[in-house]
Amino acid sequence: MTPNRMFASTLTLALCLSAAATLHAAPVSGADPVAPKVKMMHVHLKNVLSTPVEVKDGDQQVTIQPGKEISMKVPAGSQVTLVGSTPNHAAGDVIGTANGNLSNYAALIIN
Repeated sequence: MTPNRMFASTLTLALCLSAAATLHAAPVSGADPVAPKVKMMHVHLKNVLSTPVEVKDGDQQVTIQPGKEISMKVPAGSQVTLVGSTPNHAAGDVIGTANGNLSNYAALIIN
């Protein structure tokens, strides 16, 4: 084998191997097939107090006006906490957990 032929065959082999690695390096779709899906739940909250109440779930923070009901979509297993205090609860108290064993809906009454 001449030096030119050896160089050409080595270069061809190197290009084939690098092209194969490049083609298999990235996934075809943007979705990660290994990432687990998080079950989302609808949580209904009702404020039965005479004052507004602020609640928080993760990064979501909402104010519930007196006598009003709201709905939040939260991941299963997350906890809804009070931002401020009420006559029966201190700030930071957990008022409920979105239990993934229930159906897609959970209801909490803030008193």
